[in-house]
Amino acid sequence: KPNIVYNTPDGTPLMVREVWDYLRYSGDADYAKSIYPLVQTYIDGIEKHYLDVYGLMTHRDPDTWMDANLEARLPWSA
Repeated sequence: KPNIVYNTPDGTPLMVREVWDYLRYSGDADYAKSIYPLVQTYIDGIEKHYLDVYGLMTHRDPDTWMDANLEARLPWSA
């Protein structure tokens, strides 16, 4: 199994929000039905891997789209 690091736990809720915005503006019920299973998978993953005891999303220091580390060094910011 490859060690894949996505570093975007904050990207998932952004995608869900963008789908919601599209559905509000388009009213595309067919798309809503087709995308629902994927959105549910996103939400399940967040709940399983990223929520703390208070229901807030958490992540490790380098795990956002705006952070980085290079050559296995510590993240550039906490």
